[in-house]
Amino acid sequence: MSSKTPTISNSIDKFISESIKLQEDISKALLNPEDLYSEDIVGLYFNMINITSFSQAIKQNNEVYEQKIPKEILIKIQDTQNHLNEKFNEILHPLLIFNLEKKIREYKSNLKANSNHKSKTKKEIEDHAKQFEELREMMSTKEFVNQYAKILEN
Repeated sequence: MSSKTPTISNSIDKFISESIKLQEDISKALLNPEDLYSEDIVGLYFNMINITSFSQAIKQNNEVYEQKIPKEILIKIQDTQNHLNEKFNEILHPLLIFNLEKKIREYKSNLKANSNHKSKTKKEIEDHAKQFEELREMMSTKEFVNQYAKILEN
């Protein structure tokens, strides 16, 4: 059992440091959620999923290996989970969905308006292609976010 103690201790330390980083990232994202790029959004969701999984693993290790994690640490983990759930799931997640849907509508509208022009310059064609790629990326990100929403519902 003593060989497991450093692992759980390292896991707790890693959980706390990663949680703090995620809390900072969420706070920054809340300042201007409409300015986040797809890769930033996906990164936030991956980190949220990782932290949630990490906390569950720590709790399970505590139960399975009967390691006595101090109650203060378990409370800290629960408080951190509650804070992340409140800031991310209840506030940022709905904002991100709203902003993605808004951007997708805007891109579709712009692409539709631009498709009515019959003769286009090379630059216009390149811009149009870039907008299609950005739309595809946003739609893919929205699908990823929707998958997370389904997890929250269960």
